[in-house]
Amino acid sequence: MPIEKDAVLKALDEVRKAKKKNFAQSVDLIFNLTDIDLKKPENRLNETVDLPYPPKKETKIVVFATGDLATRAKASGANQVMGREDLDRFGGNK
Repeated sequence: MPIEKDAVLKALDEVRKAKKKNFAQSVDLIFNLTDIDLKKPENRLNETVDLPYPPKKETKIVVFATGDLATRAKASGANQVMGREDLDRFGGNK
């Protein structure tokens, strides 16, 4: 059963007009996909959603890898790459 864009926008508008609370409100929009086998490559979803208000803090990426994967992570722009010895050090230091 397809969902009309106008129906979704109307529902979101009604939620926004609801009585204000004494805390920061947020809205979660959840879609349940039925009759789609995501294991098949032609049914996979690859969507990008632009946020109306981007995060204020800079995102930092840490990759736990060694060898070739660590080299590729550094080349991709990861802020920090950690190996097994780093994990062992953190695990032993309580």
